[in-house]
Amino acid sequence: MGGHGSGGLRPGSGRKPDEQLGEAQPVEMPADLAKDLQPIWQELAPLALARGTLTAEHVPRFRLLCNAVFWERRWSARILEEGDVYIAVTVDGAGQERQVFKPHALIGSHRGMMQRVEAGMIAFRMAPTGKAVVMAKEKPKSELEKLQARKLRAI
Repeated sequence: MGGHGSGGLRPGSGRKPDEQLGEAQPVEMPADLAKDLQPIWQELAPLALARGTLTAEHVPRFRLLCNAVFWERRWSARILEEGDVYIAVTVDGAGQERQVFKPHALIGSHRGMMQRVEAGMIAFRMAPTGKAVVMAKEKPKSELEKLQARKLRAI
């Protein structure tokens, strides 16, 4: 009685069934979507539609996801192009020059944008969850195992 996730004996407790919403309606790309975001919409929308998570009421949130993906990719390309660190030369009180490694100015913003993209991908069920999607095939039983199973059923 009571294992992890069982919910105990309280009324209404326990795992809730997945809500069945019916068949997903096709959602068109908004006409006013920025030109830079359109290829991202075309890339991600089929995945969300296949999972039934992109509906007409979710278009504004999906637009935000496309915007976050755009900026994450743009900043990532810029960081890769310019390098993730640079050498800053400072002069101490004694007049000595010191070289210090500094991170690219976009590193922090890029990290935050990566988190927003990941959250958006999870919201539309387009990110891996770490749970098995394909179940392993059960190995065929030997003749002995079949016989033993038949004997147990007879008892």
